[in-house]
Amino acid sequence: MKKFLGFLGCWVGLLGGCANPLNIGHYERYMDGGADAERAGDYQFARKCYARAQANAEVGFLGKAAESAAYYNWARMTGMLGDFAEAERGFKQALKLEEEVYGPGGGHASMRWFELARLYFAWGRYQDSVTAYEQGFPLADRKNIQQSDPVTYAAVVRDFAAALEKAGQAGRAQQERERAASIADQPPKTTILYYPTKISQ
Repeated sequence: MKKFLGFLGCWVGLLGGCANPLNIGHYERYMDGGADAERAGDYQFARKCYARAQANAEVGFLGKAAESAAYYNWARMTGMLGDFAEAERGFKQALKLEEEVYGPGGGHASMRWFELARLYFAWGRYQDSVTAYEQGFPLADRKNIQQSDPVTYAAVVRDFAAALEKAGQAGRAQQERERAASIADQPPKTTILYYPTKISQ
């Protein structure tokens, strides 16, 4: 985290403000604290930490990339707590901020889309899940994620196959399962969190 924020300084003033060192310190502590709570399974406390990190990023002029990261983590924890509508809002805000910094599809957009896809799947919004995966894969492929992290990439492909199956696209689902197997046969050793199942009203 410090490596990410260490270069922030008054050059941010050119974009509308000067990064406040006090807020940088708070942001780092809250992001780290959220990650620790998340690993411990305390999603409520993690959510509070990420919310405070986002607030410090905004008021401290840390930049939209820092805000996007905090919103993304806040949205994940909100989804783990079962508030899917708020989680969806958070992911979309993270994507919006990411685009403002890196342009369409840049930065960590693929990660944001995949997480939104997992949320939609748990929500029972299977076609929306498929659409979100379809947004994310070209962006991930642009960054050669399949080569750099094949196990996680294969896990995402398997999740995509599950969404296709639920959306009534069995043929495509089978193709994606076969594609996942061709990338990495071993069980995924990832840190992916899966949201509690909730059927859309």
